[in-house]
Amino acid sequence: MHDSRAGGFGVIGAALLLLVKFVSLNSVPPNVMLFTLVAASVISRWAMVYSVFAYPYARPSGLGKSFKEVTGWKQFTKATLVALAITMVLFKFAGLAILFSAWLLVILIASYLKRKFAG
Repeated sequence: MHDSRAGGFGVIGAALLLLVKFVSLNSVPPNVMLFTLVAASVISRWAMVYSVFAYPYARPSGLGKSFKEVTGWKQFTKATLVALAITMVLFKFAGLAILFSAWLLVILIASYLKRKFAG
């Protein structure tokens, strides 16, 4: 992460990521597109707060340390309540399932990255 240059695999990875996002958004019915985009934004921000709260940062000095120092139970609880409220308003009780599924996905990905990068 110290090297700012993008290699061939980085460019291919970014292109494939954009392609997956495009195909995913094309599969969403038009009548729930707005709800989906709002929920995705809210859940992604909640996932970042959860990850900073629950997992250690990789290096002793860096950007992660400054985020970790100011993120505690209070910030995590606020983020969870906001995410829960918005997903429940948008999707009723299915919002609970969506947020729970996102939480499980975050746990899986963060656990993998914690083993891979030690933080």
